[in-house]
Amino acid sequence: MSKHCLILLMIAIEPCLAHEFWLQPQRYTAVPGETVQVDWRIGMEFSGTPYVYLPDMATQVAQFSDGQLRPLTPRFAAKPALSVVMGAGTTIAVTESSDFTIEYEDKAAFETFLSKEHLQVNTDALADEDQVIERYRRYAKALLTPPEQPWQDSRVGLAFEWVIAQQDTQLKAQLFASDQPAADLPVRLFVQRADGAVDSRLAQTDANGVVWFDDLSENNHYLLNAIRLYPIDPAANKDKASWHSDWASTTFQWLNVTD
Repeated sequence: MSKHCLILLMIAIEPCLAHEFWLQPQRYTAVPGETVQVDWRIGMEFSGTPYVYLPDMATQVAQFSDGQLRPLTPRFAAKPALSVVMGAGTTIAVTESSDFTIEYEDKAAFETFLSKEHLQVNTDALADEDQVIERYRRYAKALLTPPEQPWQDSRVGLAFEWVIAQQDTQLKAQLFASDQPAADLPVRLFVQRADGAVDSRLAQTDANGVVWFDDLSENNHYLLNAIRLYPIDPAANKDKASWHSDWASTTFQWLNVTD
């Protein structure tokens, strides 16, 4: 097996053990024109392994700055995976993954995943011994900003995407799925403090796809994550998957600054 194929296999099976995928910049602030390295990370509880860039792993890598979405062209096996050049204002690193699959050995294993992620779907049609194949795709953003400037998030055209806004010490986050508000979905906000400690909060989007979080703190790093899961026709996809999940993440640093 080639090294390329081995790395792909390792990343494809990683979600069995570790769920979140996110973009982790080496720093969240930089002056316009500077290059910021951004890791692809897979892990749990905002702690994970950085992965090299492989073109087969993503359908899109880009940066949004100065009102434009520009494709990135990382070198093969780059680590960190992305290099982003800061624009005049907020610059957003973007990755949309390829589709991958995971197999659950039976209904109980699938329902353990559903319970852990607080996903509400009907599994009555599954027999206890049924193997379940899930196809999944990741959509990730990271917000970078010049020093002493508040970040300003924007839609960048992902099929499953957060748009967040800072209001004093509150975070307002709206989740979109195919350009429509994504209602009643479970959400986790992870916070990483300066000492490395990580906590998380669980919430749910409202009818407008909005969720609020209070008491965010200066210079802490945050990972906002959401999942939607829905049934698909196994006869209509090459993986014979009966479920599909989309994962949306945004990472950012909280700065107590004003316009």
